[in-house]
Amino acid sequence: MDSTLLLPYQIFYITIPLLGILGNFALIYVTIRCRKLRSVCNILIALISAGYIMQLFSHLVMVISYNFSFDHKTRLETCLYWQILPFFSTGHAEILLLCVTMDRMLSMRKFYYHFVYSYKFLYTTLIIFVATALGVCVTSVAYLYKGPNDK
Repeated sequence: MDSTLLLPYQIFYITIPLLGILGNFALIYVTIRCRKLRSVCNILIALISAGYIMQLFSHLVMVISYNFSFDHKTRLETCLYWQILPFFSTGHAEILLLCVTMDRMLSMRKFYYHFVYSYKFLYTTLIIFVATALGVCVTSVAYLYKGPNDK
């Protein structure tokens, strides 16, 4: 690749994720600070933003690994270790997004109000546990199938 084009691409891959990280961090900050935004749905949206922050770090890892590897080749195991947190949080955030969608659909039913507000902690914990378990399963599958000597 032409070295004159390389610097603008690196700047792009650093600035765009940093803007996303700042925006998602602002959403998390507002959710924590404002009492009116502590519903189950808003807590899940803040957790989705936290997952996307971790996913955006994968772009920064890509630029850093490109600058520090001489032949621009990385063993699969090393790549897995560098990307395991963004990989986990992407799967976790997507499952939480599905849960928010189902939560909003269920909110139009009469039984939802009683269930969620009577068992708010249990309901939120169950959703977070399911998303975390699926994120761990997907990450474990990637780790188990990396192979012993992949390059």
